[in-house]
Amino acid sequence: MLISSLFYSLLASIGVLLGSDTSMVEAAIQARQLQAEARRANAELSMIQHSNPLPESGGENRLEKINAEQLPESITPITADDALPLSITVDETDDNMPLLIEMADGPVDDARDYEFIDHPPSNDKKYLHYPDWFKKSQLNLHHDLKVAAKQNKNLLLYFAAPNCAYCEQLQDVILEQPDIKTYIRHYFDVVGINAMGGIVLTTPEGILTTESEYAASEETYFTPSLLFYVYDKTLKKAHSVLRLRGYYPAYVIRAALDYVQGKEYLKESFNEYIAAVKPPPPKDYTLHKNPLFMLPPYQLERRKTPGKRPLLVIFEQGQCHACDRFHQQHMTNPDILEKLKQMEVVQFNLQGDTPLTTPQGRKLTASAWAKKLGLFYTPSLLFFDEWGREILRIESIVGLHRLNVALDFVLEQGYRNYGPNLMRWYMHKLRNQSKQQRTLMNKK
Repeated sequence: MLISSLFYSLLASIGVLLGSDTSMVEAAIQARQLQAEARRANAELSMIQHSNPLPESGGENRLEKINAEQLPESITPITADDALPLSITVDETDDNMPLLIEMADGPVDDARDYEFIDHPPSNDKKYLHYPDWFKKSQLNLHHDLKVAAKQNKNLLLYFAAPNCAYCEQLQDVILEQPDIKTYIRHYFDVVGINAMGGIVLTTPEGILTTESEYAASEETYFTPSLLFYVYDKTLKKAHSVLRLRGYYPAYVIRAALDYVQGKEYLKESFNEYIAAVKPPPPKDYTLHKNPLFMLPPYQLERRKTPGKRPLLVIFEQGQCHACDRFHQQHMTNPDILEKLKQMEVVQFNLQGDTPLTTPQGRKLTASAWAKKLGLFYTPSLLFFDEWGREILRIESIVGLHRLNVALDFVLEQGYRNYGPNLMRWYMHKLRNQSKQQRTLMNKK
């Protein structure tokens, strides 16, 4: 596997040195063709060892084919016959392979994905840019999706915000990795959208709105957010098949690209898919301890008797680099700890069999609840109000600044006026603080 990855990287690098994007893609695809059988064998072996039952499939493992009548009728995969010819020959027989996960030598964490400061710049200048290889769109996303479909591509919407450190990290570190960049450019058209912007756009479904209203309607409460669209050529309708809120490490982005391009959404949810490509650690793996964490029994129900404090539920798992960093950096920070003391905090193992009663009164195990919530990343933080209603969730990489803002949002009950839209609440709060400062300056 390592040799294959090095070979792929070498060929991709040749394309870069030649200064040609086409050469880079051709080299990558040639590498795919030469390594297809070896990858297929490795993938099948891995999936057999770590197979998960498909939803409502009677225990079939994910290697077995699904009958046509089991597929959702609302989604019709786009075939090569319906597309405009590409300038590069694609190995169509290999399109359903989970390429990027294998090419990257497995679903592993890279320390570079986490090494950045998430606090925005102190100046008031709003800075937002997109990579030059993104599609130059007029923000008629309905048209963009049709154009992408004719080219046998999918549409990837990238929601960003000015002065967003997570957006910069995604663009500069994750999307610039040769395998990811090559794969996206060949199989996706990417359109950048300012989640705080006011430019009028047409959604993939043909609805006229603005950038910020569209971002809110798609629940992109953290930037960057990625929204993947496919086009049903029979019904002539757009379908969003995956949404990623927030900044994720490279292995999640690779899995998401494979999931959409390989049409795995026709078979299973993303949390089931990624659990198969990245097998979980042992259930009995010891998690980090903290005196703030609630002790069993875990009776979290708030539907009948409201809680006196907000509830924070943290899902973690063993052998988790992001969890280790969360405890080393966040759970030792005085400001974070002071705010957490004003909440009820409970920790669960994402794969654990710990019995609990959810805030809405359901009796489940920790793993069953996590599956029902659709969680796949750890640590995931879920905030609930006094009546057990979910306020907000953070299911991506979170730094000190973003976590502090989220805790303030919950403790100050910003959700009462802004729903889960933390970004709008925070911008409103900053504007008010700026007005107050100017008022004080004028009085002096």
